[in-house]
Amino acid sequence: MGRGLSYLGSFLLSVAVVFAGGFQLNDHSARSVGMAFSTVALQRDATTLYYNPAGMAQLGAGIHLSGGSAVILPGAKFTGITSLNQAETYELQSETFVVPHFFAVWNPQDLPLSAGIAVYAPFGLGTTWDANWIGRHLAIKTALQMIAVQPLLGYTFALPTGKLSIAAGPYYAISSVELQRKIPTFTPEPLVKLTGDGTGIGFGGGVVYEHGQGLKVGLAYRHPVEIQYDGTVTYENVAGLEALFQESDGGTTLRFPADFRLGIAYQATDQLWVEVGANYVGWSSYDTLKIEIAKAPGDPGQSTTLVNPRNYKDVVAFRFGAEYQISPRMQLRFGITYDPMPVDPVYVEPTLPEVDRFDLSIGWGYQLSPWLHLDLGYMGIIGPQTDVVDSPVGFDGIYNAWANIFVATFNVSL
Repeated sequence: MGRGLSYLGSFLLSVAVVFAGGFQLNDHSARSVGMAFSTVALQRDATTLYYNPAGMAQLGAGIHLSGGSAVILPGAKFTGITSLNQAETYELQSETFVVPHFFAVWNPQDLPLSAGIAVYAPFGLGTTWDANWIGRHLAIKTALQMIAVQPLLGYTFALPTGKLSIAAGPYYAISSVELQRKIPTFTPEPLVKLTGDGTGIGFGGGVVYEHGQGLKVGLAYRHPVEIQYDGTVTYENVAGLEALFQESDGGTTLRFPADFRLGIAYQATDQLWVEVGANYVGWSSYDTLKIEIAKAPGDPGQSTTLVNPRNYKDVVAFRFGAEYQISPRMQLRFGITYDPMPVDPVYVEPTLPEVDRFDLSIGWGYQLSPWLHLDLGYMGIIGPQTDVVDSPVGFDGIYNAWANIFVATFNVSL
């Protein structure tokens, strides 16, 4: 029975693996996706509220609305050695994720003030493997959802050499998580399900300095949000063992990472702007996870606390983007990003098949009318394979992961 507790504990402690780099969502603007998220300093629409809220001042007087959706098509495969010493490859089940976004900005006429409201999903997505695949004792399904709502206020200062804009505001996050895996100590193997939800409050803001007409420097920061999840552990395929595996309350507190962005935009020609930047994400805030369970698996008369180190580390992604004005109404965009995985390969698990990411993107924008603009963006995410050797959980093999992202955003200026 102790072995069953060990397997279940490992499962529950894997909950925060879904917060790895591949599950931070930046796809909240077709224009920004087309420029590989290089829009910290140079902004054209209300989606600036996510990438750098101080960019509100660049939109001009009036009301500015941006809304749309990202369609994300992830994929991954694992190649490992079976019990018969043969290499075999398993693929994630195909899934399509639709992630909507909405932003609104108001800039009063003849006042250096800005106000905005942002609704976005900072973390999310999931992975689903076949219920009987070789790694079913580590992961079958991992799903995370989070929605953030953030009001923001900004102010612009006139300087002798340009202008300085600042903006900040709190955000309220609502999150839920679901995980499934099997326990190998019984036949048939019990299926374990963990579901939980929680809320948290954080804050974020940014600064943009505009030097003349051709140089902009932007800084943005989003503070970690801490969420206390209240969850439930349930079981399937436990006929005759119901007394040992009882439905139970469970809970944990997770701290999502800090996010700091820097962008420098330069007008190279009358038609061409380029931006280079870096994005620091403080994944080391997720170093240890503790989960409290009211009824211990295998010994429901006792409660238990499961503790496990995760060994995540801070990372810096590097970005480059360009926007070319083909005509007064049409723009073309291009971008590239290098985003290293926030964990050493030895700790990679099938809950999230991590790889070092190279993101290539293209985008297109068109002014449909004096008040309506359409942006389309595409990003392809690829990376070298991750070789896992001497895994602490005994699951060595090779991971490959990729994704295709399509985004459409409508921008209205009134």
